[in-house]
Amino acid sequence: MAGFLVRRILSLVFGAYAAMSEDLPARDLDTRWAIMTHPTAPPARAIGGVQAGCLAGAEELPLAGAGYQRMRPSRRRGFGHPALVRAIETLSRRVHKAADGVLLIGDLSQARGGPMPSGHRSHQTGIDADIWFWMPAFARDRVLTTRDRETLAAPSFVPVRSDFPWQVLKLAAEIDSVDRIFVHAAIKRHLCQLSMRIRSPEDFLWLQKIRPWWGHHDHFHLRLKCPADSPSCVPQAPVPAGEGCDTTLAWWFTEEARRDAEKQKTLARERVRLPSECEQVIP
Repeated sequence: MAGFLVRRILSLVFGAYAAMSEDLPARDLDTRWAIMTHPTAPPARAIGGVQAGCLAGAEELPLAGAGYQRMRPSRRRGFGHPALVRAIETLSRRVHKAADGVLLIGDLSQARGGPMPSGHRSHQTGIDADIWFWMPAFARDRVLTTRDRETLAAPSFVPVRSDFPWQVLKLAAEIDSVDRIFVHAAIKRHLCQLSMRIRSPEDFLWLQKIRPWWGHHDHFHLRLKCPADSPSCVPQAPVPAGEGCDTTLAWWFTEEARRDAEKQKTLARERVRLPSECEQVIP
């Protein structure tokens, strides 16, 4: 039963994208979008679904700000809808104030969103961001060099480490514009176990937004709700009710889940068709 429920949720997630990705041909789309170095002019619009869409009027997240530094600038994936940039800035300030930490920010989207030639199926509409779990002390003390930004590697936190920064996930989930946060299933399980040990029931209501997903052992994946100024943005199915510490979580540790992980690798290589509105975003 748990396996059926999880597969049903996954079908709702991906079905929404397939339904709207019906217009643009898939010809060399990865390359076309990846070579764009500058966004279109405002206003900002997230168009389509996170796995089949694009981004108009993007804003680039600065390389450094209060409580964060951005990694891998050579990838040119530091762009997002302004709502995403504001959410990252808000989270970074809160983390810096609460824990004197500095977040290391990974990929957002390309300058005009769209499919990427490597690394992600989503991140196409400017409402996704990868944020490292690792918060090295030296990042508080100096601006990272270009070499640092390009070569430092995010360590895995699975098995879950004693210094796992669960409070960062709590602060992120409490931002109203955040729709969901993807983490490794072992991290979700750790949070569920933690919630049973140290809380009253209302203390961990934010766990509903923390969703297990393949990978995500060294970073979490922040996803916003569709911005109000983007009527063409396709939302995901609503996050299921409850904290997600039930049998649907147990499924992620089954052989079936491991087989599905291999299927995800195949899906990641498939081309998508984008909404016709994206023709206005890329020449």
